[in-house]
Amino acid sequence: MNTKSSEGGGRKPPPTANRYQPGRSGNPRGRPRGAVSTKLITKKVALKRLTQTINAKHKSLMLLEWVILAVRSMQMEGHAGAARIVEDLKTFMIPAEAESLGVLLVPEVLTPEEWSAQIVRHNADHPFEPGTEEYERWNRRGPETGQKNDSTFAGCT
Repeated sequence: MNTKSSEGGGRKPPPTANRYQPGRSGNPRGRPRGAVSTKLITKKVALKRLTQTINAKHKSLMLLEWVILAVRSMQMEGHAGAARIVEDLKTFMIPAEAESLGVLLVPEVLTPEEWSAQIVRHNADHPFEPGTEEYERWNRRGPETGQKNDSTFAGCT
């Protein structure tokens, strides 16, 4: 068996004076002033407005919009890579969280008379004003008392 560490070869740890010190940042000087991230530069360029004359009309769009229009026209002309670029732009521009959003439940549509009747029934079942101690005590009663423990409002179940 031939291992570099047993023969003294290979990577050696740095001298103790140059090693990371406990409680001290690995990048003590930090980011230099004036340094700009690639993401910020890309965003600034993509959102820059450009005016173009099309059919004797001035049209002002962001550079990103012009690029998307150009790629879409290339796609319509049959360029092979344009379809893939359009799909890549869609996945880049639409965040992943947008696909995993929740579900909105909409209550049934009621006429004003039906809604008023539900409120009257709800208030008859809840003899105390919401927010008072009596209401909270009444609302916490369990099924062993034989009383209805319904904290829903206006027919929402």
